Amino acid sequence: MAEQNRFGVQETATPMSTRQINLKRRIATLSRALNMSRRGPRILLYHSVAGGPMSTSLNEFKTQIGWLARNCSIIDLELLLEKQLTKPAYPVAITFDDGYVSVYTEAKKILDNYNAPATVYLNTGWIDHDIPMRSDRGLGHYPNEYFLLWGQVNSLRTAGWTIGSHGVNHFDLTRLCGAQLHKELARSRQTIEAELREPCRHFAYTWGRYNRRVKSAVMTAGYCFAASCHHGVVGNTADPFAFPRINVDPGWTLDDLRAVIQGDWDYLNWIQRGRLAVSNFVANK
Repeated sequence: MAEQNRFGVQETATPMSTRQINLKRRIATLSRALNMSRRGPRILLYHSVAGGPMSTSLNEFKTQIGWLARNCSIIDLELLLEKQLTKPAYPVAITFDDGYVSVYTEAKKILDNYNAPATVYLNTGWIDHDIPMRSDRGLGHYPNEYFLLWGQVNSLRTAGWTIGSHGVNHFDLTRLCGAQLHKELARSRQTIEAELREPCRHFAYTWGRYNRRVKSAVMTAGYCFAASCHHGVVGNTADPFAFPRINVDPGWTLDDLRAVIQGDWDYLNWIQRGRLAVSNFVANK
């Protein structure tokens, strides 16, 4: 079992095993057979492309984005969240967490080929002006990665990307005291606004972990939207401060991604929400 530090940071993180993915595939097949799948807008989560050992490979990302561009409508996150849609088939928004440099050096080039917008949520304490900072797996980062520089972040924003906050560090916000929580939320937002000279409206919970106290703090800090990490469509009743977002595992095949977009994996929503509820219960004991 992974150990946690005093900030609730999980010291180890690994992609799904082949056994886990195969089990999810079998249940997804049953879900499709029972006609339980639901179509609608979806938000996908990546972290790194062609970076460290946990990143999505360059070929996988090219293949996935190419398929999404041909079969879905890759749209701006804020348009999707504000329901400003012209009823495109399978609307999808692309997001990245943490702020690794491969988002700029690798992912952007592929997305540019399709004029596809994207969003990146930054751990602002790890974004420098001059020297890229190396990731620290002990703090919940992906291993063997480097972070963006502010100049690169500005280039992404100029290219039409949405820049959001992922906190100053990669702490489990549900385990922070009030002062620490406020610092993570307020300082990261203030830093982004100072660097980009525009409001920062978006936040993403680390590991998708949140509770009522954290949600309330995010609202108070001035954010307009907050991303969680569970399967599902972004329907009309979606919570703007805990909207669904699907983590794309590097072990997925293109068939897996297709099944996810079709809603065959949405049964995981109940499992993920259940785990979150249990985690919050244990933390509050």
